[in-house]
Amino acid sequence: MSDGGANLALDPLRARRQTTHPLARCLCRAIRWHSDTDPTAVHYCHCNMCRRWTGSPVATIAWYSWHSVKWSRHPVEFRPSPIAVRSHCDVCGAPLHLAYDGRNEIAIAIGSMDAAQALKPSHDCGALLQEAQQSSVPIAPTARAQSPGVGAQ
Repeated sequence: MSDGGANLALDPLRARRQTTHPLARCLCRAIRWHSDTDPTAVHYCHCNMCRRWTGSPVATIAWYSWHSVKWSRHPVEFRPSPIAVRSHCDVCGAPLHLAYDGRNEIAIAIGSMDAAQALKPSHDCGALLQEAQQSSVPIAPTARAQSPGVGAQ
């Protein structure tokens, strides 16, 4: 499998050592990517498109220069709106990236990253942000006991 000359030695120990220069993969490991740069921004998005794309009430995304991201193979892209393309793995369907037309950056779904916990979102955005802030649904604190299997690989 060619990676365009990029070294994708996806060693788990290397992934643990890295913080902001992630190694990442889709759920089935058919597509892997990495970047040698820090993200330009990390944030939560509450818009309908991101929610549907990730299947979550909120998407957490990290922005990288388009050219800094090296793929083991390119994900399948689709255009769900007139202003952006999104991608997913053609094998497992995991969401991978979002790219707005005319920008040199892509937003990566941080759930694909091996060390996603190292990235700290700085803000929230999206049309449903105000609605989410006024929601009566409580957000579970991290101190609560985890369900069996949570965190298992």
